[in-house]
Amino acid sequence: MQYEAVIGLEVHVELATHSKLFCGCANRFGAPPNSLVCPICLGLPGSLPVVNEKAVELHLLAAKALQCQVPALSKFDRKNYFYPDMPKDFQTSQYDQPLAAHGRLVISELGEAEKVINITRIHLEEDTGKSIHFKRNAQGELVPDRLASSELSLVDYNRAGVPLMEIVSEPEIRTADEASSYLQKMREILVWLGISDCRMEEGSMRCDANISVRPVGQQEFGTKAEIKNMNSFKSVRDAVDYEIQRQIKVVSEGGKVIQETRGWDEARKLTISMRSKEDAHDYRYFPEPDLPPLEISPEWLARIEKNLAELPRQRSQRYLDGGLSAYDAGLMVQSRTLSDFFEQCLSLGADAKEVSNWLANEVARLGNLGESRLTPEGLIELLNQLSQSKINRQGARQVLEKLYGEGGQAAEWIEKLGLAQISGGDELKQMVQQTVEANPGPVGEYKAGKEKALNQLVGQVMKQSKGRANAAEVMRILKEVLDG
Repeated sequence: MQYEAVIGLEVHVELATHSKLFCGCANRFGAPPNSLVCPICLGLPGSLPVVNEKAVELHLLAAKALQCQVPALSKFDRKNYFYPDMPKDFQTSQYDQPLAAHGRLVISELGEAEKVINITRIHLEEDTGKSIHFKRNAQGELVPDRLASSELSLVDYNRAGVPLMEIVSEPEIRTADEASSYLQKMREILVWLGISDCRMEEGSMRCDANISVRPVGQQEFGTKAEIKNMNSFKSVRDAVDYEIQRQIKVVSEGGKVIQETRGWDEARKLTISMRSKEDAHDYRYFPEPDLPPLEISPEWLARIEKNLAELPRQRSQRYLDGGLSAYDAGLMVQSRTLSDFFEQCLSLGADAKEVSNWLANEVARLGNLGESRLTPEGLIELLNQLSQSKINRQGARQVLEKLYGEGGQAAEWIEKLGLAQISGGDELKQMVQQTVEANPGPVGEYKAGKEKALNQLVGQVMKQSKGRANAAEVMRILKEVLDG
């Protein structure tokens, strides 16, 4: 019997605010444990929350980017559960009236048949603290461990109260590759808009996968298992693929999949049972009494939509329509900084293909464009100098390094570095003549009909000129001298 997977993803994204969702504590990664806490995010008696307006705006920006419907009214709810990472014994979240619902995300690449994953809802909530587990090694020392069953567990509440956006997909994903593509496309949009840095290694983007299998053609869903502890795109792909195969094996052998939460063990490349999976009623949701409903006015939403920039897919499609290949168009939207730089180059009249090649190759090898002193005007000036044969490509690379690290004008660096190309005149003819006289072997080979010998002579002239000679002009003069 053939089986297919039914996969839904819950993506948790920490919003890029300066402070937490309901208090003024800093939203910052890497601080000493329990140093960014206060009575509000610790849930101490008498403390009252106040909603962070910036967090709501970033949430709404994500909602519009993902083509969601935004209701005029939403509210917060208390999600009750008892676990060490939540000091209040409840999480302030949203249940039946989220801030956004019914969105969509295209996960296919340009030029492919459109594949859309629909989004059920996006709700705003506070993040939890972080449990840190330890076990003893062979020497009896406590070392970090990923499993909650370890000998010692400590909790860092710095993350408790950080604004968290949960994006819930419809169960329309069918493969591990599609799950990974969904995450990557989601991250691309959120980072592009400055909504989150989405660093999975730091926990600012996390993913839970709900997976079930069923016979191909069956409409009814199978029993699902939730997979946690996936901290990279690769681990998501590996974990989803493993769990699909595990469940197929269980049901094909006559067993039953248990509804449970399982963790991904990166070291052993398998999922392990953690606990039984709760249903919504187990959390005993009820409206948060300390927070009024959120009213989203049409005027507020209009301001959000005004700030919605052209998204990566739309921009890359424009580049494709303008003559770039799908591959090059994709490269030019890998980051907002790179793409905005490319846009400015185009506005200065640059050739799209030439600029994209330099950005994707020569500039990329130098490091982070956002940390450089290179300007669009500087790059275009350099390319103009190159096209006018005032400098050769090797020299242009040297000038680019100076523009990248120190800024300035391309023409000034060409003069300072002595890289102005020798394109004609007596100086170049003299170099050619000296090379011919000093290399009778290659000269004889060329006259005997071996065309490749000419390349050796060109190389000698280039060496003599320290790379400043115009190679095409050298070739022309050499042929003139040798064939004359």
